[in-house]
Amino acid sequence: MLWNGVSTQFVVIDNQSRTLLGLVQLYNPDTAARHAYVSALGRPPRAGDLGVFLEGLILVVEFAFNMFDNRKIYAEIPAFNVEQFGPMARYFTKEAQLGDHVFHMGSYVPLEIWSVTRADWSEKAGRVVRWVGNESL
Repeated sequence: MLWNGVSTQFVVIDNQSRTLLGLVQLYNPDTAARHAYVSALGRPPRAGDLGVFLEGLILVVEFAFNMFDNRKIYAEIPAFNVEQFGPMARYFTKEAQLGDHVFHMGSYVPLEIWSVTRADWSEKAGRVVRWVGNESL
């Protein structure tokens, strides 16, 4: 089930140590509604690796808007991961929260649904995308 609906995925690695950190994915595209979902899978081994994951997430969102006719990108984030998503919150908007939706470590936790439109991404994230493109990747 992990690969169902995946249209694109990128491997996230640390450029210096070449350590595999995880995957970022674009999945469940809906060409009629012109939206898709992004996810990040993995667990950074060190606190500093979170920035690398954010670069991967920026890359996959940028890819989703530039390679496909998406008008909106969604991210479904279990409540326990929202803090790690934090820096991306300046570009995404929280649209909904599903209570007690994800089973994690013996109990159900809420699932938050965040989104970004093509217009908002272009306006808000342009500077960050240029930085990632010029400095990091």
